[in-house]
Parts: sequence; structure tokens; C-alpha cells
Amino acid sequence: MAKLFIYCCLLFPETIFMCIVRDYKHQDFNSTLNLMSFCPNSPEVESEKENWERISKMRAFNPQFHTFVAEKDENVIGMCFADVKRDETGRINGLIRHIIVDPKFRGQGIASKLVIQAVNFFLDLKIYNIRVQVSNKIKEVIPLFEKFNFKCNAIVMEKDVLKIREYRESDYEATKELMQVYSELIHVSFDENEWIRTLKIRMKSPQYRTLISEFNGNITGMALINIYIDEMGHTIGSLENVIIYPDYRARGFGKDLLMRAIEVLNALNVDKIRITAHLDIKNNLKIFEDVGFQMVASIMELKLT
Repeated sequence: MAKLFIYCCLLFPETIFMCIVRDYKHQDFNSTLNLMSFCPNSPEVESEKENWERISKMRAFNPQFHTFVAEKDENVIGMCFADVKRDETGRINGLIRHIIVDPKFRGQGIASKLVIQAVNFFLDLKIYNIRVQVSNKIKEVIPLFEKFNFKCNAIVMEKDVLKIREYRESDYEATKELMQVYSELIHVSFDENEWIRTLKIRMKSPQYRTLISEFNGNITGMALINIYIDEMGHTIGSLENVIIYPDYRARGFGKDLLMRAIEVLNALNVDKIRITAHLDIKNNLKIFEDVGFQMVASIMELKLT
């Protein structure tokens, strides 16, 4: 192992030795806070301060986590995390994360020296399986790790979470617009006074739930839930409506809201979940079938004049 890292050092210019790499100290807080602001998708430094204070303390007092900093002329110009993690198979891995170098000092081999320090740290612990997670936003650093013989054997996939919450009074205008959209789809006139009365009933009775979905702070849709006991004694979770704003259709938001509504009903221990699929909204039928709903009855209607 030692020979391998002597060889790796020879791959890089001598400038990698122009800084020292050492353990994080409490007095490094402000410098590392500034470095964290260079992470992909990082918020502004001021809004991140409280979060970094909590994380840096956790890392300092937990032997599972280790933080290295690169220092030059008494200034912290780089950092990285070297963490010990047990995977799902029970194997102990070394995980290198957040290799960050001040933009003014990039291209001088500092990241390489941080990697060498982290790997040697794991070797001292007799941890020989070492992983690094590279964000897609900084894929250009992959060749750096390839020079250390790292090879890609897995990828990380991610999905934005659709926020689901209960209805509140400030949502009235949005729900009114959604009901107007739905009424047009099924060719029924919308009566705002009736919707006001319906909301009041739903707010007062625990058998009703009105779920609101949000994405990036914008309301995307709502789901209307009714829990009741049927004539056979089953507790039924009825999804009366799942309505999505037109701008958010065909983007997976409807299916996400439907799945979250199902999760809520499952948590309430219902025996069955039923949904009324209006035939005028044919696209919904495919979505309902995709998540396991099957046709069990038909609703027939007679309109008398």
C-alpha cells in the first residue's frame, strides 16, 4: 500500500507540498464555513452558519467522522471529510466526501494532498475499502480520483420530495382554482358558495382530510380524503379527488401526490382504499392502474330535467 501512494505522489507536481494538511480545530470554524459555501447547491453562508455549527460539533466529537483541513501561510484553503461507514452488508468502508478547495488556490495539487491524507488515515485504521462520492456538478474531478486507481462501481440517484401538508385557510384561493379546473374537466358548473360550505364541513369533521402538495413553495395540487365504515364493516379510505394544476401535469406530480395520499391512508390503518375515476379524465385511469388500483364497480348517473 505504501508503495502505491509513493507512486501516486509522483503523478502530481511538487506544489502539492506547499501546504500542510492537519486535523480540524474549533478555531477553523469561520474558514471552513466559508469553504462550505463553495459546495454544489450550497445556500448562502449566513443561512448555513447554524447548520455548519451543528455539523462541525457533531463531527468533532464522534470518532466515526474526521475532518481534515489544508493550511497555507496560516490560512485554511481546503478541507475534506474522511468518514467511517458500515454499509448494508456489514462491511466497513472509508468514505471521502466534500473535498473543497478555495477557488483562488485550485490547480495547485491541494485536493490531491487532501485525498492522500484521507487515504493514509484509513490505512492506519486498517480500512482498505475506500469510497468517494463525486457530485455530477463537479464531474471534472473524476480524473483526479482515477489517478489514485478509484473506479466507479455505483451511482447515487436522487428525487425531489413533493411536500404534502394539511389544508390551511391561506390555501382557499388555490383550492378554489383547483376545483374550478376539475369542474371544467368533468363538465360540471362550479359553485363557490357550495365549495365554501364543503370546506367548512371538511374542516370540522375528523373523517375528512384535505392534503395540499407543494413544490418549490408553489401549490401544485390537492387530494381530498374521506374515511368511513362501509355496509360490510370495512374501514374505507376514499380518495375523492386528486387534482393537479395544469402547469404541473405530465411531470409526475399527480402520481407523487396520489402515492403520498395512499401512504397517509395506510398509516390510518384503513382496510381498503377506493378512488372514483371520472371517465372524462381518461389520463387518470392509467395513473391509478399503475399504482395498483383495479376496477371493482361502475357509477351510473341519470340526469333529470
